[in-house]
Amino acid sequence: MDLSEVFSGTNMLTGALGFIITIMVLICIHLKQPIFMGTGFIIGLTIYVGLLLFVYTSRTIKFHSKILAPIRRWFQFLLSSIVIEDWKATVNLDEEGTAHIIPDFNGKISFGHNKWLTIGVLADSRQPKSSSFWIEVVNVETGNEVKPEVVIDYPKYKKFKILFDRTLKRGDAFHYKVEYKLHRSFFFGKDDYYTQDATHFEKKINIRINFPQTVYVSSVDSEILTAHGDNWGAHERPKFGDNWIEWAVEKAVMSNKHRLMWTTIIK
Repeated sequence: MDLSEVFSGTNMLTGALGFIITIMVLICIHLKQPIFMGTGFIIGLTIYVGLLLFVYTSRTIKFHSKILAPIRRWFQFLLSSIVIEDWKATVNLDEEGTAHIIPDFNGKISFGHNKWLTIGVLADSRQPKSSSFWIEVVNVETGNEVKPEVVIDYPKYKKFKILFDRTLKRGDAFHYKVEYKLHRSFFFGKDDYYTQDATHFEKKINIRINFPQTVYVSSVDSEILTAHGDNWGAHERPKFGDNWIEWAVEKAVMSNKHRLMWTTIIK
């Protein structure tokens, strides 16, 4: 390994912190057992170079994605009062590009006294006001229809509050099915995409896109982005056929955007 590559890849802050840590370690060693200056220099240099190599190696192997990301997700789980066990989104497209979207999700309560959860609806085209926007919510466990309450009502983004039939506490489970339509929001014969934002702690996400028979899926890609635009890295790629796509995301992380992209050809 070229040491110049190591030092060039390490910024000034890392170097300064490494120097401070090295001095502190040497002081602790000296207080416990006095050492000669030459021995101290060798020990200090070894510690300092070791820290730089660790930083460089951690960047090379994507330390954050492989080690810190699971720790972050574990803390999210501990801090989430509502946990989604499985979120399934089925998107049925007609020939005009209108989407009949069916999120079906189940979960449980980790702590607290919870009275509702929220669901967001994002579109690339203007949609009717919430008073005319078609949306249906069903409590799958009871079979009862639930009337969602409007929280945010913009032409391209809406947020609804889904009230539980009772106050849910730790260990209580829930299962809901939502249906709504996005008018003329998708296009054929070109690149397009569908995005699923993880607004809750969601253990698993499954997305199914069904295209009309007049459309052929030629290519598919996917990406997972953090709230700040960082690419999440390796994940299971979507599967697809002539007029369908399926994408399963295991261990989804809250606040990440799961984007499914495709290119279609009109038959």
